[in-house]
Amino acid sequence: MPYYPEDQSEDNLKKLRRNNVCSICGRQLYVNLNLETKQQYLACPNPRHEGISREYQPQREDYETDIRRSVEMEEKIGHERTRELAHIPMHGQLTQPQAMHILKLVYPRVPDNEIIRCAIFCRDFGLHPLAKEVFLIPFKETWVMVVGIPASRKMAHALKGEFSFLDDTPRAATDAEIIKQFGSNSNEAKLNIISITKLKGERGNLALGFGLYLKTENPKGMEKGNTQRNMANIRSERQATDRLPGRALPKVEVVDDAYIDAPNLDKVIETTARKVDKNTGEIIEGEFKEVEPEPTPEPEEVHHCEEHDCDFELQDGKYSSFYSHTLPGKGNYCNEKDQKKKVEASKAKAPKPKPKAQASIEPSDGPTAPSSEPPESTPEVSEGNGIPKTTEELYLWVAKMKEWPDSAPARSFLVNKVKIEEAKIDSDPTGVYHETKALMGWI
Repeated sequence: MPYYPEDQSEDNLKKLRRNNVCSICGRQLYVNLNLETKQQYLACPNPRHEGISREYQPQREDYETDIRRSVEMEEKIGHERTRELAHIPMHGQLTQPQAMHILKLVYPRVPDNEIIRCAIFCRDFGLHPLAKEVFLIPFKETWVMVVGIPASRKMAHALKGEFSFLDDTPRAATDAEIIKQFGSNSNEAKLNIISITKLKGERGNLALGFGLYLKTENPKGMEKGNTQRNMANIRSERQATDRLPGRALPKVEVVDDAYIDAPNLDKVIETTARKVDKNTGEIIEGEFKEVEPEPTPEPEEVHHCEEHDCDFELQDGKYSSFYSHTLPGKGNYCNEKDQKKKVEASKAKAPKPKPKAQASIEPSDGPTAPSSEPPESTPEVSEGNGIPKTTEELYLWVAKMKEWPDSAPARSFLVNKVKIEEAKIDSDPTGVYHETKALMGWI
């Protein structure tokens, strides 16, 4: 029996003839006209052969595919994260660490156990998170791993072998096909949109699948073009591939990747309700909403004593709380407020730098005699190689490295923090300089 397509347009007939062959012998199809019904049909040159077949071809993986995915990836996750993935292959088999690295960058908020589960799944079935093959969809209290239609077909090809789609399926089931499967005037036909998928395995095995979708339900992604018919087609194809002989397919939800949003690193999609089909495992109900990321918390105030290089501790006083820390000796302590007053007072007493002398701009008749006054010396580290020669220069150097307003706490820092003996500070400041520099890692 020849195949009569529902869409009789010239473009559709050309497309069917280009993508399909005879399901019996694999020869090219011809378009003919039925003179009685005035309908065009596709048929094999051999009148005894009936049906058309479209062989599933796995997606090509080449250099152009890598370039396209790299561009898409940069648009999804940004330039910086794309650079972090430069060493990850864009196609082919991923190892579990490689898949985990990608998933953690693309889905930074997913718990580690879900990342590991998805990475193992990618490793075992040769899927790639950046190839629109596997997705992690967030829900109110959990995350669900789903695969796209290309990934479902890829797994079926790997587990079931070569297969072909017969009679331009998946498509809407005809009245004759519905009656043959469910009977006349069935509730299935009254309540549902029904699609059919016919598959032919590599050994000639035939597998038939029907997909039902309630007429009263609206599928997710309708605003982007998703339809009830599309969802029924997905279910019918899933049932047909499950019925092909070979190893069993994994029980994982299948969605149309054309209506899945690319992962957004700044927002999280949640659902307020969830309903799952018990037979197919497909999410058929759930309202999605975008949730703004939580604001970055303000950094905590640090209570640190620069003089003694230790943290203040919160104390409960009789009238209020305050910060202080203990000092050697019974009853000795350092109060944060007193320490702040001491630092402010030392800043006020610090001498202001003298303004630099400006060159005279008055004209002169002859050469100016050089100044006999010696250049002013600065109380910094000795000139030359910058290595402190005296104890005072050592203190100035420590204060400069610690960015202190003065060098008062330098000696306490060297003794208590760096663990330098006080006698050595006075006798060998240059040696203390080299030792402190090495211990603190200062450049």
